[in-house]
Amino acid sequence: MGKTKDKIYYAAKELIWKNGINSTNVADICKEAGVSKMTFYRKYENKFELLQGIIEHNYEEFNQQFIEIFQKEIPFNEKIMDLIFAQSELLKGISKNYIVDIMKQENAELKAFIQKTNKKHNDLVMQHIVREQRKGNIRGDVSIDFLNFFRNHISTLMFNEELQKIYPSSEELLIQLTKMFYFGAVKR
Repeated sequence: MGKTKDKIYYAAKELIWKNGINSTNVADICKEAGVSKMTFYRKYENKFELLQGIIEHNYEEFNQQFIEIFQKEIPFNEKIMDLIFAQSELLKGISKNYIVDIMKQENAELKAFIQKTNKKHNDLVMQHIVREQRKGNIRGDVSIDFLNFFRNHISTLMFNEELQKIYPSSEELLIQLTKMFYFGAVKR
């Protein structure tokens, strides 16, 4: 990316992460980045195109970290802890508004992009879970279909009002749900 595009990208990421998609407009992004709207529209068609780039970059970064963690020659429990730490670093500062906006996205093109990107990530995770179950690191008495179902519904649990009262931030709740997922599946 160029210098101007970088400024716009990082300003948008920070604002959208903190305030959500619906509460962030192009004017906010331009003000934060110190660029004009004309400059923004020379680089991006709209904020949704920019958001796709942000989402894609985050997934690519996490997928790369995920692969690197699972290639390490360390005990499985340590891999899970590394994975949880990497996820928490990537999600630092994520707001409930952002999660709600992602989950309830009305822009059809962005919604389809999110679903496609999420499926690609989920397929990668599930490949590793199957592999780890074959190695004996994941309980054999837990169905892969159940694990896949549960994993796909972690984001739904993020909106449970009782759970939200327990954890001070969306980031912490997501980390706890991830821990429950993995450590509930780990063979003892």
